[in-house]
Amino acid sequence: MSKHVKPPETPKDIERIELKDALEERYLAYALSTIMHRALPDVRDGLKPVHRRLLHVMRLLRLDPGAAPASGMSRLPLGAIGAVVGSTIGLLAALIGVLVPRGRARRFVIPAMTIAVGAGVLLVVASVIAALGGQPPDVVITLLLSGISLAVVFGAALPMVRRGYAIAELRRMRALDHA
Repeated sequence: MSKHVKPPETPKDIERIELKDALEERYLAYALSTIMHRALPDVRDGLKPVHRRLLHVMRLLRLDPGAAPASGMSRLPLGAIGAVVGSTIGLLAALIGVLVPRGRARRFVIPAMTIAVGAGVLLVVASVIAALGGQPPDVVITLLLSGISLAVVFGAALPMVRRGYAIAELRRMRALDHA
């Protein structure tokens, strides 16, 4: 039923290269390119590409110091959001990054993250109540963006943190079995 098909002949001009050598050479080129284009600041302005993109988006949103604020918004809520949410996320993220891989402080980290998600939801509810109560847009936007930031960041990270603790626990149990 099936007919045997001969594989095509390999051309004579193909050069054989060891995989290890090819990977070393190409990875080095990729790593150098990445360092040059992403990790090192540009000598012209001292900015990395990611910082340049952030500044561009901030200008589009009229968040640069010389621009007038967008309609219905002042810089106060944006500063409050940046200070409160950024500090909260930064502190908890630092704790998570240090404690979770080691399997430490599980009784603190998971409840703290759950409280952050709950606080985010409460802030969203408070923003709806403020909007219905006729509060200025600054107040509503501050509450809404802070709440969404907290709820989304910690809500998305909570399953990963739980998984990290489970992996740390499995590692600990394996170490006990091999001891």
